[in-house]
Amino acid sequence: VQPPPPGGTSPTLDTGDDRLESAVWESGDLWAAGNDVCQYQTDKAARACLRVIHISTSQMSVIQDVDITMVGGDVMYPAVTLDARKDLWIAFSSSSTTQFASSEVAEAPGEKIGASIGAIIYHFGSGAIN
Repeated sequence: VQPPPPGGTSPTLDTGDDRLESAVWESGDLWAAGNDVCQYQTDKAARACLRVIHISTSQMSVIQDVDITMVGGDVMYPAVTLDARKDLWIAFSSSSTTQFASSEVAEAPGEKIGASIGAIIYHFGSGAIN
């Protein structure tokens, strides 16, 4: 994980580093995702977040490069895939002071993704991480 921006605090969770965790390539588009550190404008602290990058390999250009955050908590260890409609799916872990580490999934219809995504928890954690 990269150091927080000046004036920020360290994330509450160390995800190890910022290497890419997952990638998928389909019809000239490469999607990759990994761990990062970021601070959303309404959050009081820098936290573990997801970095998602979309590259056109036919044009050799970056289409999207976004951080996905959870205000008040950490998100980490993403995996990406595309379905038959080319909708992007992201599976990841999440945790906060009020939520045990849990598994979530989010869909980005039409390959459109922003800093906030509508995710659902498909498996709630049952204990604290030590």
